[in-house]
Amino acid sequence: MALNAEWTAPELGSSRTVPGSVNAAIVSYYQSTVFRALAGSTQQSRRAILERFREEHGNKCIALMHAQALQNILNSRTAIVQRNWRKALRGLIDHCLALGMMKVDPLASVKLAKLQKSSGHHTWSDEEIAQYEKRHESGTKARLAIALLLQTGHARADVVRMGRQHIKAGKLSMRRQKTNVQFDIPLLPALEAELDRHPMTDQLTFLTTSFDKPFTAAGFWQLVS
Repeated sequence: MALNAEWTAPELGSSRTVPGSVNAAIVSYYQSTVFRALAGSTQQSRRAILERFREEHGNKCIALMHAQALQNILNSRTAIVQRNWRKALRGLIDHCLALGMMKVDPLASVKLAKLQKSSGHHTWSDEEIAQYEKRHESGTKARLAIALLLQTGHARADVVRMGRQHIKAGKLSMRRQKTNVQFDIPLLPALEAELDRHPMTDQLTFLTTSFDKPFTAAGFWQLVS
């Protein structure tokens, strides 16, 4: 297959888990001992990415996934996000290669954008996330904040705008603050369980300050510090 060929969806049928589809491959990966051995926070963050990937490409044939398709997918994301996606896809593809679902590694030749030097916020490790979750019990505002970040995979500018009005038919649907592009992502069980521990209010955002006002993107870090 030519590298610039389009990765299309063959006639596999309508089932969400048709054998040979991306859907089926992701389900299989979630059930693997390798995925289950990952730290809970790592599972959450990678599942959030894979579910977004699944929504867009789930009915396509996993064996036909090629480098140019993945390159195009990653090119639409920032350098930091590209690295998070590569980690999540690396696990899925290694699983598929081990089981013979794929013959060639399409991620091997994918190039990532260079990271720009920045004095921005430190990226938390799995251990730091685990420590944070241990310190902030489920049902607290701080715990909900980290759950929204991990389970949606979206930027803080979007997280602070999320509210119950954005949940429709088991999905979180809204437009990105920066690009105004619509996204529809599955409401993952872990996030749904955390939201259930918080009482419903008349506020339009899940997260509010002590004055019952929505957090700003800048003020959000005060909540997770």
